Amino acid sequence: MDKKEARLILQTYRPDESDRTDPYFADALATAAGDAELARWLEEEKAFDLAIAAQLAEVAAPFGLKTRLLAQAS
Repeated sequence: MDKKEARLILQTYRPDESDRTDPYFADALATAAGDAELARWLEEEKAFDLAIAAQLAEVAAPFGLKTRLLAQAS
């Protein structure tokens, strides 16, 4: 796997590392482990994802949103 492909895959890597055992992510992580620039980028990407998730967790969903979404889905 080349650096470009690894980066593309790792853009969707969840910062809680629950994807670690997935073969696609495992290969991409191995590529990142052998490339200092890619490893640095991955750490920055994970930190960014965690910061965004923390901000989103502070936003309350509008009242009734779940019910409206489920009603439209059926």
